[in-house]
Amino acid sequence: MRRAAVPGPRRRGPLQTSRLWRDPVGFLASCRSRFGDAFHLRLWPIGDLVVISSPELITELIVTPNDDLRCGEATRRVLPILGEQALPCLDGDEHSARRRTLLPVFGGRRLDAHADRVEAAIAAELARWPQAEPLRALPRLRSLALALAGEIVLGAKPPQLEERLQRYVAGRAAIAGWFPRLQPARLVLERRRRELDELLLELVRRPPPGEHALSALLASGLEPELVAEELRALLLVAHESTACALAWTLERLAHHPHVLERLRDGEETYLDGVAREVLRARPPVLDAVRLASRPVALPDGRTIPAGTIVMATPLLLHHRADLYPDPAAFRPERFLAGKPPEGTDIAFGGGERRCLGAQLATLEIKTLLRVLADRYAVLPAAAAPERARLLGTAVAPARGARVIVLPKT
Repeated sequence: MRRAAVPGPRRRGPLQTSRLWRDPVGFLASCRSRFGDAFHLRLWPIGDLVVISSPELITELIVTPNDDLRCGEATRRVLPILGEQALPCLDGDEHSARRRTLLPVFGGRRLDAHADRVEAAIAAELARWPQAEPLRALPRLRSLALALAGEIVLGAKPPQLEERLQRYVAGRAAIAGWFPRLQPARLVLERRRRELDELLLELVRRPPPGEHALSALLASGLEPELVAEELRALLLVAHESTACALAWTLERLAHHPHVLERLRDGEETYLDGVAREVLRARPPVLDAVRLASRPVALPDGRTIPAGTIVMATPLLLHHRADLYPDPAAFRPERFLAGKPPEGTDIAFGGGERRCLGAQLATLEIKTLLRVLADRYAVLPAAAAPERARLLGTAVAPARGARVIVLPKT
């Protein structure tokens, strides 16, 4: 018996892509309202996706390891600009071995050793901001996040790193990753990649002292060109999503001053709840993806065809009223009773593919909260909260987190 297809909107791929880019929350929510917890999209230039948003499906298809659902292949299709041999683009034993190499760098005692430097960097950055006038926080936080990621990944931040990294992902040339036959754009993209990799290879040949991702990769015996590719992907993935998380933190506090006021009490449990609520209400990453290498049968009798990307998005999961009552409200108190159940929190992905930088991003969010509570007040530059828009697969405040930062009186 032939199984039914997963339904979805009938608009052409470019139109669906445009709506997702301009209003990811509204577009995805309208699709779930019409089609349920699994619906089909055709996104240009990626192709067919099935978006899932129930904790049961996410646990089965995203969190639980399954050789028929491949994260590396899906990531290569969604973000070809990362390369083919970097950690996010690997599967199976290759992925496991590379992850074991890098995991100690991004967690535990090594990350704890960076706590003081993270606090000093955030305090210094905020002190440079114009006081009592509106500003766009996101570009400033992007530079901050890259500097902090540079310390963890490279042990240093080369002077030209930010410029070359932004050039690599910006402009029309970046779409050449999806369209190999676009020769002029592809040549530009390859030139910009070489410029970035030349900077990284200089560090590979003369690595800074200390323990960082670069030193761990070199100790594993990886070839220099592959080390450079891994470093490039780590920097690209880590700093943009972290910057968006920090920007949303400021945007949420600006519109909820009572939260910042309570943070001044120094209650660690509440601070942890605020960080979790930021990531629930405004997750900085669009998706966790898998590629179906075989047809996947859903419990309701429908089928996900082979070759289709399965995408779980926290933009839907984190706003389910059955999981998080009154989901539109910003209420850190909902997390004071403990951690959410498995499959209900995927701000940084899920399962064995959870983002390596999750602990670093959380550390930066909580440090930003402490510094703000200790020294500043935050006001919105406009009455309405900011909508979301996409920057690649990162979810950013549409106006760049326009806020007013004042010294605390």
